[in-house]
Amino acid sequence: MFDFLETARDFIAIDSVSRTGTREAVDFLAPLMESVGLEPVVQVPDSDSPEQVNLIGLSHRKENDPYLLISTHLDTVDPGDLQLWTKTGQNPFAMHIEGDALYGLGTADTKLAILCQLEAVSRIDFGKLKKPFGIAGTFGEEIGLLGARAFMRTRKWVPRYVIVNEPSELEIVYTHKGHLVIEWKVDCPSLFERADSKAGFFEALFSGRAVHSATPHLGINPISLCLEWVFKNDRIGQLVSLNSGSIANRVPSSATAVIASSASAEELAKETGAQCREAGEWTNKKVIGREVAEILRKMYNYINQLSEERQKNTAAVTVARIQSPEEVPGCLVFTISFRFLPGVDTDRVLLGFEECSEEIEAKWPDAKVDVRIERRDPAFYTDQASALVVKSQEIIKRLGYSGALLAKPACTEASIYAAHGCEVIVVGPGVSTGNAHCPNEHNSLKQLRSAVEYYQEIISALCSS
Repeated sequence: MFDFLETARDFIAIDSVSRTGTREAVDFLAPLMESVGLEPVVQVPDSDSPEQVNLIGLSHRKENDPYLLISTHLDTVDPGDLQLWTKTGQNPFAMHIEGDALYGLGTADTKLAILCQLEAVSRIDFGKLKKPFGIAGTFGEEIGLLGARAFMRTRKWVPRYVIVNEPSELEIVYTHKGHLVIEWKVDCPSLFERADSKAGFFEALFSGRAVHSATPHLGINPISLCLEWVFKNDRIGQLVSLNSGSIANRVPSSATAVIASSASAEELAKETGAQCREAGEWTNKKVIGREVAEILRKMYNYINQLSEERQKNTAAVTVARIQSPEEVPGCLVFTISFRFLPGVDTDRVLLGFEECSEEIEAKWPDAKVDVRIERRDPAFYTDQASALVVKSQEIIKRLGYSGALLAKPACTEASIYAAHGCEVIVVGPGVSTGNAHCPNEHNSLKQLRSAVEYYQEIISALCSS
């Protein structure tokens, strides 16, 4: 047994942002696993990346295949603008308790869930189990489900059933969308033209509202705000540069642009809706030309059409870099997050980006255009009659929750396990929409306690018979 809240506070304090890695988190969890009777196994898939590791705690080391695996990713998205973490004193790693809520990066997505699982395991009599189980903590989920992929590549552990933890308010997700991430990059100095000699230069801050890229309609995309201004024919300025976003999984909270304009800062702010101030003497005096803006408009319209083409598909630009040339080639880089239902042909989706690329290459022979797939994660589906679904429903209803079967807009590790023939569900404590990948992320103490009971009961139910 361990003090859950103190342990949670120490665990949230560990920086396990995807780029940092999970080594410190794994070193923290391994002794806890041993204390509750599990045998921890550390997996280092790539010796060149020793900080990116998986941890698997096994109930029966002599058994190769755990019958049931509960998988939780230990990495988190980066916290974004620290000033927006008002509940934690601008420190997302300092867990704060307020009433029923625990605030901090990873409280819901998804670090605290593995502590619930270990608390549950501490209450189980292993002598009554007839089948083995495992508790897995994975790396790199937020940047391509990397840890789950590495885990299944070993083929040492291929479970019958897998419970993937993601915040679902303890409702059962039996199917979810796939996730296609595309980087569209253009290098071409001649895309940019000389700014008006009378123009001044202004920094413009477009403010949005950060949200998980699976539900872009719930946020405000500052990249869209800036691009929609660029597409106006009667605008009073031209775009020099744009910088926004850091990861595919999150619509950013702000976008910073440099604009060349002969108007005043006040006039520019009124037209753009951004906060504008004079940038002083600007060394780079080249801007996006109108022909380029028209091609960007076509790409942007195509992205919007992807959300409308089939019901409930969603697409958003989540990272944008526009750098006009001076001593280096000009560069446009956009990252697009596309969430799709089962049955969508992702190769067909790519055609729209290739058409924009061909148009640029035809007009500007010196252009180098690259459409790169950063990740392509399949959708998943588990039969509602599965023993894992049915038994989980029974337990969750008994705990006072609806037991509803849900479809999730975001992609998870479930797609990886399902592709290897496992029966999978996604379930976990905490709210996802408007909470995961957002400042002041939080979880509910009540749901965390219920999660402990759920994990204890589902392990006992599936592994005792």
